[in-house]
Amino acid sequence: MATMNNLTKIMKKQKKQADFKKKVKSDKQKKKALYEAKEWYTIRALLGHHNTNYYCLVGARERGKTFSVQDYVLNCYFNPKSKLYKVPFYWMRLNDIAIKNMLLNNAAKFFEPILVRKYHLENIKVKGDSIFIGKELLCRVYGLSVAYNNKGAALFDAETFKGVNIVVDEIALERGQKRTFDIAYNLKMQIENITRSSRENVKIFFLMNNTEDSPEILSLFGFIPVDFGIYKLKRKHCVIDYIPNNAAYEKRRKNALANELDTGTGNFTNKVVRDLESLNRSRLLKPLKIVKFTKDMSDWFTIWSALDGSNVICLYNNEKVDSIAMKRYINDTFFPELRDSIIEREDVRSFKYKDVLTQALWRKNLEIVKK
Repeated sequence: MATMNNLTKIMKKQKKQADFKKKVKSDKQKKKALYEAKEWYTIRALLGHHNTNYYCLVGARERGKTFSVQDYVLNCYFNPKSKLYKVPFYWMRLNDIAIKNMLLNNAAKFFEPILVRKYHLENIKVKGDSIFIGKELLCRVYGLSVAYNNKGAALFDAETFKGVNIVVDEIALERGQKRTFDIAYNLKMQIENITRSSRENVKIFFLMNNTEDSPEILSLFGFIPVDFGIYKLKRKHCVIDYIPNNAAYEKRRKNALANELDTGTGNFTNKVVRDLESLNRSRLLKPLKIVKFTKDMSDWFTIWSALDGSNVICLYNNEKVDSIAMKRYINDTFFPELRDSIIEREDVRSFKYKDVLTQALWRKNLEIVKK
């Protein structure tokens, strides 16, 4: 009798587990169906992550990233219940030219038309780098290329600081565009100017089209995603949402005129195919050379020998070995033949890489040197 009771209990437990798995599978399918039918991206789910200051949105053009973030920062500004009610937000772009284009005709094309009507922004005015609604400051617009102009400026008031929203948009260099300043360094300088040591009620949004857009920005968090999904980096107080295209987006983009012009680029197809075969899976033995692209140590790499005989590129970590300068005037002896040997070895794929982040940064720096 006892054996029959035990058997019945086991069968009930197994049925309960099977029903639970079936329900979980059904819920996942429903969520997937809802996601596929959702035409525009929103950041509401992303904002549910606590103890987070940085939000990286990586998705194709016309996916809804800018609209969703603009809607959020405007709602914070106009909502009396918000902790950031009437607190101006900051919008950053790559350089002064991009900023001037945004502020033309009193920022007529700055905000999405739907949001202009929703928040009654028809009569905003531009004065210098600031956007006003009536007599109240709504937003400051800065170019990262001139971050040094704000160094030491009184942007932060410790007595009145309630928090702030900062949006960093379209900061990737276009293909063939020359890098004339350190994007990551200037960004850090601007954030320091605005927030100082405060982080409460501070949200910083990065809007990128794909993970190749600006690897130096993602390198600030020490991680570049390979697969679509949401990644929370607790120690960095950061959430990265690598956004896949869904069925509703693909349907909308299907008849777009731009699709007929094949440029081989991926602004509307944000999936990046990574060279995962060149990642190192062997134990490192000893550092061989340091490779310097600029004076900044964040642009230095170390070539290590590995147990399998390969040479592995790693981010510089205070190794004490001889160095190779990849260009002139970076406070190191420059030998063109050594630089060319590094480029040639890269061209014949003789290097391995510690991880995806190192690979992206190394190749980004090499592209600049080879131009």
